[in-house]
Amino acid sequence: NYCPYDGMIVPIKCYLGKYNPSIGSKSENDCIPCPIGTFCNVEGLAIPNPCSQGYYCPSEELVNPVFCPVGTYNDKTGLQNEEQCTPCPRGTFNTKEGQTSITNCLACNKGTYCLEKQVSPITCPPNYYCSDPTQKIPCPKGTYFNGLYAIDALQCTTCQPGFYCSGNGANAVQCELGTYSQNSGNYNCLTCPEGYYCETGSSFPKICPSFGLNFITVNWDPTSRLSTYSQVFHQFSIQYPRPSCSTTKKRNHNEWTKNA
Repeated sequence: NYCPYDGMIVPIKCYLGKYNPSIGSKSENDCIPCPIGTFCNVEGLAIPNPCSQGYYCPSEELVNPVFCPVGTYNDKTGLQNEEQCTPCPRGTFNTKEGQTSITNCLACNKGTYCLEKQVSPITCPPNYYCSDPTQKIPCPKGTYFNGLYAIDALQCTTCQPGFYCSGNGANAVQCELGTYSQNSGNYNCLTCPEGYYCETGSSFPKICPSFGLNFITVNWDPTSRLSTYSQVFHQFSIQYPRPSCSTTKKRNHNEWTKNA
């Protein structure tokens, strides 16, 4: 308070946001702004209020303190900025502001995980499991999981032949053209060997086939009334991606020989 005139019956109170610890003050200038870390929410204060638990007071002349945000708590007084609010630890979350105890940080549910200062649990995504509420863990190499909320590595499914599962959160992927995976639980695909071809999603290589067309040309001899003929064999090759198949068959003394 302060009394600027003689004969005053009632002193004038310092305004909101200020206080005056001295007696016998004569001027409004004797009212002091409340410092950072305190607040003055009523007129005529002699001592500023320290910032309460669950709050912080970031500026001078503050009338109302500011809640610590969701995902944090504050069990101390006199905080000056938001960074001093304590984050809820990993594995817990907090949906309300202005919390005053670590007990207000709730444990994450099964099949979810929570990082530090978490506002709500994070759903365990496909190809991960969450046995530890502080993190998501990728399915092991050679396995995958299409669903959500997995809590154990046993829920990860073994990759089937014709697919590969590289781990690190990846889906099961079909082997590409020119590659194959013959066993279950593969985390990569093998290159097709020479003389074989592999279509998309192959579980084993297929041997390269041979193709040919046999045309017969008949030549007539009008004098002998006999006919002669010659066999003409047309050969061609067929191409497959990675690696290519090139196969030729020739007619030779009624026997087939293969050049691949």
